[in-house]
Amino acid sequence: MFDVLKTLSGLVKNKKAGGISHATPQIKQQPQPLKPTPIQPKAAVISVDNEVVVKIAEAKARELIVEAKDEVFKIRRDAEEESRRKLIDLERKEGALEDRDLRLKNLELQSDKKVADVEKLKQEHIDKLEKVAHLTRDEARAVIMDAMRDQLKENLAREVRESADRAKEEADAKAKDILVDAMRHGATDYVAEYTVSVIKLTDEDMKGRIIGKEGRNIRAFETATGVDVDLDEEGVIRLSCFDPVRREIARVTLERLLRDGRVQPGRIEEIVEQVQKEIERIMFEEGQKLCHAVGVYNLP
Repeated sequence: MFDVLKTLSGLVKNKKAGGISHATPQIKQQPQPLKPTPIQPKAAVISVDNEVVVKIAEAKARELIVEAKDEVFKIRRDAEEESRRKLIDLERKEGALEDRDLRLKNLELQSDKKVADVEKLKQEHIDKLEKVAHLTRDEARAVIMDAMRDQLKENLAREVRESADRAKEEADAKAKDILVDAMRHGATDYVAEYTVSVIKLTDEDMKGRIIGKEGRNIRAFETATGVDVDLDEEGVIRLSCFDPVRREIARVTLERLLRDGRVQPGRIEEIVEQVQKEIERIMFEEGQKLCHAVGVYNLP
């Protein structure tokens, strides 16, 4: 259409310039007898120009129509090819899905068959075992359950023994930790008579033996027993400690040392070890008596 308008514009310019452009196609006419050529009027020239423009426009319009039809045909052909290709892909996918469904059905059938075969073999083995053992299924189940009970009893007894041994090993340390922790939390409620043991001296000279040369005896005593020794008051020795067991061990040890008269680091450690064993034995016996008195047994 743009070309048609351009052509029309050129014709109009040529016409205004005073003649028909050399690009204008020549109109073939039938041969006429020779006679003088009359002068064409100006209106006739304009009419011829209009007919040429109309024919050119019609030609261009036909070309545009042909091109439009070709384009429509091409678009339709491409659409049909695309549709055909998609249809082929869809059919191929449907075929693949059908094949997969068929394979799944076959696998399911095979699985069901294998399960049935396994159940059949299981039943055959059970029947054979019953024939060989001369036992029914219920009797065999009872025998198996009895064996399992015996095994479980052995395992439980072993676990109980192991737990008891482990508890016995850990009880001493845990008991001490619990006692120390409880005494630390309740220390504000204690008074001096529950945290201090007092020993009266019959001879003031014993204080020097207890202190020792350069204080080595009293340092050895405090290190071995874990208590604090106070010798400030005359005729009195105070043993201070929040742990009543340690304080009692220190009190008995000091009384034995005063009776023996031999106060030295080696002797102090020896007496402390002996007294500690005796105190533990006494505590165990008293605890056992208390448990029997209240009717509680099997305690660690």
